[in-house]
Amino acid sequence: MASFGIEHTDLIIRQDSFDLKTTILSEIDKRSAAVNDKDLTIRALNNELARYQP
Repeated sequence: MASFGIEHTDLIIRQDSFDLKTTILSEIDKRSAAVNDKDLTIRALNNELARYQP
């Protein structure tokens, strides 16, 4: 901290890791659901396209 001109100062960072873990897992679930929806859409479009191809 001396480089910032505040000698004799400690920087203490406190973070609740439980909330962080929950947030990360929730975001992963959201992204997985989005990918699954896209996969279903692609599959449906491929099936529809196959009906029009000889």
